[in-house]
Amino acid sequence: MRHLFLILFVFVGMTVFGQESKSIEHQVKFSLLRMLNYTAPGLELSYEIGYGKFSTQFSAAYLIDLVHYIKVRDKLNGMRFNLEEKYFIKTTQNRKSRFYVSSEIGYNHVNFVAYERFWIRGTQEDYWARWNKQSRSVIVNTRVGGQVFAGNFVFDFSAGLGVIFKNVKEYNKPPDEEMLDGILNGILEVAGKHTFPNVPFSVKIGYRF
Repeated sequence: MRHLFLILFVFVGMTVFGQESKSIEHQVKFSLLRMLNYTAPGLELSYEIGYGKFSTQFSAAYLIDLVHYIKVRDKLNGMRFNLEEKYFIKTTQNRKSRFYVSSEIGYNHVNFVAYERFWIRGTQEDYWARWNKQSRSVIVNTRVGGQVFAGNFVFDFSAGLGVIFKNVKEYNKPPDEEMLDGILNGILEVAGKHTFPNVPFSVKIGYRF
């Protein structure tokens, strides 16, 4: 938790420094790739306020399964919040595109019902079991990206590297040694506290004013 407050303090400091510029721009954007994300899919909106070479972007998402990749979970729901501070390093002469580097911190809270096939010990019979899972994550990323403008419309894209701090809890799950398929029991969703590398990609379409 202390690390989270330290990161937030850095974001606030960058924001205050950036606000020295008087040129203000607003953007409202929709994330295309969030709908296809496997671990935290949903509908995401972003609001970005720009001031000179800096901007601050806040994103919020309602998490829900829109595309069912493999039918091994149900009733997914949750929320996701992201705060990103951008620094624009270059703007083209025609001002139709610009490029940035950024730092980002995010929080995910996901609940869903998992189901897998289990066997009955000592027999040849199997059965399907359901149990509840809860996943909470703190994500810290650095990104490089760009924005392309067509009138008041904006296309925002970025990629980067980061770290995910994840805590996954399971409730009422049968013993692991009885599981047959184990599709969900991969490293991204296994119960416990874990730290993973992260390679984020983002594509957003929006409107500036």
